[in-house]
Amino acid sequence: MRLVNLLKRSTKADCSIESAALFDALLIAVMFTLLGSNFIVAPGVELGVVPEQTKGTPADASIDVLSATSGNMLIYKGEIYTPKSFSKLMSSSKGKNSGSTLLIKADKNVSAQSILDICEAARLGGFERVRLAAKPYKY
Repeated sequence: MRLVNLLKRSTKADCSIESAALFDALLIAVMFTLLGSNFIVAPGVELGVVPEQTKGTPADASIDVLSATSGNMLIYKGEIYTPKSFSKLMSSSKGKNSGSTLLIKADKNVSAQSILDICEAARLGGFERVRLAAKPYKY
């Protein structure tokens, strides 16, 4: 004999999940996922990497070579330019480089922003592609 007899007096609770609460939890999860995402605001610049074996004069006549140093000195077709004067040159020569590729041979101390500025100037000049010359990594 039980004194209190609690088991008979208690009723089972109704266990169900509210659809509104489930929707709220999923919405919060989606918001946190979007908060941690990285969105690309502007399209990037296509850069191809040219192996070291292709040193020297390019076999393709439609490739122009630009050498860049860390001191903001650009050498293009035997002439020395600053980034600003190179941008002006490219703006004035629209269409002349149509379908061509610009090969950038950069010093290791050239900043990424300088390379992107060169890419933007090349785009204004009508270059179809920009390639970055690099030595292959030795493992």
